[in-house]
Amino acid sequence: MTHSIDHYHQNIILLILFLLILLLTGCEALQPAHQPRAHLRLSVDPASEIGADQPPTAKTYYAMARLLDAQQRYAEQHFVLRRCILKHPNFLPAYDAMASLHMRQGKIDDAINALSSGLIIAPNNASLANNLGICRLLTEEFEKALAQFEKISAQHPEKARYQSNRALALGLLGRYDDSLAAYQKVLNPAESHYNLGVVCESRNDLARARIEFQRATQLGIKTDALTGAIATAGIERTKADSQASAGGDAPEPNKPDEIESTAALNQPSN
Repeated sequence: MTHSIDHYHQNIILLILFLLILLLTGCEALQPAHQPRAHLRLSVDPASEIGADQPPTAKTYYAMARLLDAQQRYAEQHFVLRRCILKHPNFLPAYDAMASLHMRQGKIDDAINALSSGLIIAPNNASLANNLGICRLLTEEFEKALAQFEKISAQHPEKARYQSNRALALGLLGRYDDSLAAYQKVLNPAESHYNLGVVCESRNDLARARIEFQRATQLGIKTDALTGAIATAGIERTKADSQASAGGDAPEPNKPDEIESTAALNQPSN
């Protein structure tokens, strides 16, 4: 079955759009630190850039893929990343970058295949597993998403973002008590109830969502911004990022084990 973002339930998409920003803007430092000059035009053959007597390294392929991405030359970027993976299968950032490219084109199944291939090489890589979990959320395969988040949150209990993603998957499965307990490991009680309320609302469980929002208010959370406004802001930011990935100042690259995702209003800081 081929998955397409356009066919997902709208309320689920609104909840996890902030997760999608991660892959649309590029995993693992896909975006260059500085925008390349507009007139720069590179060959898609890395060997021609460094000399035939010097085989391209994985970093050479990857650097070229970043530049091609900034120039929105996505077909050529795909070619370079494919060559990188073929020649240097142990270079894990290439799998994340390939997944990012597929996500930008709405090819979720291809992104899943890229990440899964990387996990065959490195089964315990947290970045690949986290991104695969996010893809599974987008395809509404919540059990499979949870399996990824369970694994990496157990391996890296100090990473609050993994615990938060696990809480999200539990909530989307309707396991509200487990979700709340997971959120409370990394958020204060008010924020935990509010996040769970967002999850309940996305599942159209409005009665439980109302209870969670009321509880969050009683615990002192500020609710001046409605969840609908939050979701709308997420849509606008996602569109801007996906349409202008080469413009403006690019964010500082994240380290492989520090990929963040923001599923709702409140997120742990570490």
